Amino acid sequence: MIENTTLSYNKKFLLRLFKQIDSGLLIIDERGRICHSNDFARQLLGYSDDTLIGKSVFEINPQLNYRTWKTLFSQRPDEANSKVGEIYTSTDRFVTVTTEAIRFPLDGVPHCFYFIHTVNQVYRYRNLLNHIFVQNNIGAWDWDANADTFYLTDQFISLLGLPSYQNVVSTDDFFKFFSEQNDTSTLRLAFEKVVKDKTSFSSEINYFHENQEKSFILYAFPEKQGNKIPKVYGMIQDISKVAFDKKRLIADFTLNNTNDLIFWVKPDGGFYYVNDQVCQSMEYSKEELLTKDVFDISSEFNPEQWKIHWQNLKVEKHINFESHIFSKNGKRIPVIADLNFIEFHGEEYNIAVCRDITKKLERDELIDLSHATLDQSKGFIFWCDEHGRIRFSNQSTQDHLAYKASELREMSILQLIPTIDTSDWKKSIGSEKDHHILSGDGTITPVEIIHTSVIHKENCFECITVYDISERKLKEQKLKKALEEISLLKERIESEKDYLREEVNVSSNFNNIICKSKSYQNVLSKVAMVADSDTTVLVLGETGTGKELLARSIHDLSNRSSAAMIKINCAALPKYLIESELFGHEKGSFTGASERRVGRFELANKGTLFLDEIGELPLSLQAKLLRVLQEGELVRVGGNKTIKVDVRLITATNRNLEKLVSKGLFREDLYYRLNVFPIYNIPLRERREDIIPIALHFIDSLSSKMNRPIKTIRQDYIDTLNEYDYPGNIRELINLVERSIILSENGVLTRDLIQIN
Repeated sequence: MIENTTLSYNKKFLLRLFKQIDSGLLIIDERGRICHSNDFARQLLGYSDDTLIGKSVFEINPQLNYRTWKTLFSQRPDEANSKVGEIYTSTDRFVTVTTEAIRFPLDGVPHCFYFIHTVNQVYRYRNLLNHIFVQNNIGAWDWDANADTFYLTDQFISLLGLPSYQNVVSTDDFFKFFSEQNDTSTLRLAFEKVVKDKTSFSSEINYFHENQEKSFILYAFPEKQGNKIPKVYGMIQDISKVAFDKKRLIADFTLNNTNDLIFWVKPDGGFYYVNDQVCQSMEYSKEELLTKDVFDISSEFNPEQWKIHWQNLKVEKHINFESHIFSKNGKRIPVIADLNFIEFHGEEYNIAVCRDITKKLERDELIDLSHATLDQSKGFIFWCDEHGRIRFSNQSTQDHLAYKASELREMSILQLIPTIDTSDWKKSIGSEKDHHILSGDGTITPVEIIHTSVIHKENCFECITVYDISERKLKEQKLKKALEEISLLKERIESEKDYLREEVNVSSNFNNIICKSKSYQNVLSKVAMVADSDTTVLVLGETGTGKELLARSIHDLSNRSSAAMIKINCAALPKYLIESELFGHEKGSFTGASERRVGRFELANKGTLFLDEIGELPLSLQAKLLRVLQEGELVRVGGNKTIKVDVRLITATNRNLEKLVSKGLFREDLYYRLNVFPIYNIPLRERREDIIPIALHFIDSLSSKMNRPIKTIRQDYIDTLNEYDYPGNIRELINLVERSIILSENGVLTRDLIQIN
């Protein structure tokens, strides 16, 4: 805080002077600190005397800095001048003021009298509003209830083109201004509603002045004083240009966003205007097209023909025909051309609206191809209504069933396939019952049926596709006979099992399989028996028993061991990816297929394919898998080339496939194809002699991998491992060992470290 001793000599004079000044006054020293202030300055700035004294003038006036203050402070009294600016109040609010600084010595020490004058804000706002009104074509008015008259601003008078002396008009005269093209009774009612209900309103009105129509928006706002409305204030804004621009923008937007190609063509064939779609479709810029003519883009006309065409168009006014035009790069674009003759501002034009029919022609071609495909399909295709009446049949149906199309249209599907239940199509066709179709000559043919319900134009149709499965039935009979022979072969293998056990040193022939128990040696004996053949093997067993190890052993002991064993987990992939993974796909066959991919079957050619969790394979793929196994051929997804493969198949599952077959979740014919040589991989609890050798193996490998050497394994740890039943089998044993190694201290494994859920 600055001491006030420098002011003591002049104190009475200064206090009297301060009270007589109606402007703010600050006394500031050379460093810019405030030494004293009058009441007006404190009130203006929002400070008390104590808080203002000692503050810097730079905190009050942000336009000052130390350099400008030194210049201001050093000027002579006759050099002082006023400056308009904004200063800060104690609440960080800006106030517009004029300031004036005069240097004055007090007791021989230089000080500055800093005067602060408030600006007349009404005058300032009036100038600002006038500027805004002029720039935005806004006029203002007010209505006085007592005089029932309207006061109009100069801008209002200017907008409506009224005489300059009509600043004050009666209410009737005010509404007469708009009576020529508007319902003034509606405007009056709206105005009366403002006064009565004390609500504002706005209305768009038209105004005709100097042969030109203008559009305005009229606003009204009531001034409320208790229950009375002494005044109504309003504005009028000229929106003519906005309305005109908006209509023009709508027209331009419509022309340039239509799918049609629009040309304005002059009598000589040159182009006067083209829309954006023309440029986009024909790959020209507008500038390029406006230098060209009809003969550059169409082969329909030459100059002589165009003259004849123009005369015909003038007579007909409208001509429509199918033609084609050429893009910049020579691409042929088929179009339907709609030509219209008009006169515009004394000039003749042909407005040509051309619609690109490339997609229509493609669609027509697809429809033709679809009909050809239906007629040439080997399947019998019927479209029936919901009651089973036949509405369409393909040519193959008519040829093979010895019926005419007209005869079939008079029949019900039940006359051909009596086993279909038309009251529940899906249930009937999706069942396991055998279906047969009756031909016109009395022949009965076994068939397979695919059914699809379709809603078309609010009508429900049933598409029934029927396939002759006579050959498949014969193959199934042959397969059944082959399975009987396989059963005899299995019995013979069982009878030779003991001999093979004695002859084969099982433990030495199987990588990564630790076995001391006789029960598991029997399993490995089966592996050795089947390894050298190409027989399909189905490995069964609980989760975690090591079914993949058995598959690997079969492959390693087979004559295919020099080739790869390719494996795939049918449960680990989404359903929509399994087909691509198994059979591969061609580039572009589906979204995301950016390049061709070879499937697992092709990768396993001359080797072995291991399908784990085969019970999870979707029904839709089971038929395709069966076809590949039976025929040794596949077609990539999206391809049409048949690829031959030589693959030995090994599958594994922990599910009961027979139950899945009985529930309709697994194809019976595929089950028989896979279950040629089943091997049951027994759980760990049935081979207890192997628990400790397996545990010791993983203690050694895991402790080395984790860098936690195990020095001591106590007997209670071994006893606990032997006593547990391991529902998770070997995988669970590995987890127990790994956890106990992590929890071990000083390299000692003890019973307490085994955490069994």
